[in-house]
Amino acid sequence: MFRAIEQALLVEDPELARLLREPPAPATRARVLARFAWSFFVLSMILLGAGLILDDSALLAGGLCVLGVYPPLILLMAAALRGDR
Repeated sequence: MFRAIEQALLVEDPELARLLREPPAPATRARVLARFAWSFFVLSMILLGAGLILDDSALLAGGLCVLGVYPPLILLMAAALRGDR
């Protein structure tokens, strides 16, 4: 069954079939660090939002602490990526 679907896809759109067969691009150091930085930012926003909605000072403090780590994290990432040029 899967072979028939693959053949139909190959007939309909050969470029898409080629892209689906290729392995995904390897994760570069820049991509991994960018995803790590975004996860810090999203985590801090989730904690701040939950703290504001639930009126919980511990969640607000946690969100502010994680958000406080964000600027040094960006500086360290910039220093780490300086050698990638």
